Amino acid sequence: MLTGCFTSKSFVNFEVLEPALITYPQHVSNTGFLNRAPVVRNKYSNVNSLATDSHTVRTVDTIVSNNIRKGFYEASQLTETGYMDEIPFIEARRNDTIGQTDVFDFNKRERLLDVYSLDALIALEYYHLQLTRSYTYFDFFSGEYLQEFRLTMETLWRLYVNDSIAPYDEYLGIDTLYYYNRSNMPREEYISVTSVIRAGSADVGFRYGIRHIPLWMEVSRVVFRGGERELLQAAKYTDRGEWEKAVEIWKVMTEDTSDRIAARAFHNLAIYHELQDDILKAHNYADRACGLWKNRYIKNYKQQLDQRLADQEILLKQIR
Repeated sequence: MLTGCFTSKSFVNFEVLEPALITYPQHVSNTGFLNRAPVVRNKYSNVNSLATDSHTVRTVDTIVSNNIRKGFYEASQLTETGYMDEIPFIEARRNDTIGQTDVFDFNKRERLLDVYSLDALIALEYYHLQLTRSYTYFDFFSGEYLQEFRLTMETLWRLYVNDSIAPYDEYLGIDTLYYYNRSNMPREEYISVTSVIRAGSADVGFRYGIRHIPLWMEVSRVVFRGGERELLQAAKYTDRGEWEKAVEIWKVMTEDTSDRIAARAFHNLAIYHELQDDILKAHNYADRACGLWKNRYIKNYKQQLDQRLADQEILLKQIR
């Protein structure tokens, strides 16, 4: 899709697959989700409807645990593989809150891996939750009466792989989320303390889940389209989606005696081949463009392709 025309340049926007933040070892095929978080008494300020007796603590813990897991699994909907839908859930809760940051005992961990025929465990080590609810106040900016909920959740996650004493990966997440009731909302749509905890927990699980999967992200590239008659003609073709005709023009322009004109043509050819997902060829054309003309757009694009080439190597390890 070609958008954002301005004088001698335009933007082409498309999606690229970026690698997951976590790359599993090559020998890992089967992974489990382990909840070993202890039941904790969380902090609730100005939430009068939420008592802290043992029964309520258990109820809140069930809501949090179930929705963290739900959010984690929902992250797999962003991929075509549904990878995390296949991850079995294991619960081995701790009875006390002492040593929450301690690494899971190696022997116990290996027994779990063996029983469930797994190579790795994604473990929720603990969660802490703090919830505040404001009194209703008038917001002059929006002209509405508001009630604000602020939910802060701290979670510690570790990834354990078999035959390794130390965790393969560790992630401490601290998320602060805001929810509002507004005076113009229908009463039946008003959120409650329980719905805030439910939605916030799912969001925290989702945020951690996407660290494990490659994601499609939209990028924007600059295409040269003016200054020379040939570039203007090529731009008419790209505007109509006839990129192959534009490519023929750009190929001829790469032989121009002007380094600037040739560099623009090489740059545009690089864009075309990236659209075809031929990153190596795109990188080669961008490198030639950068060698001819030190233009900031060309230089930035070369750096973007450097990163994409590095990402391709990581993706090959992740998608197997």
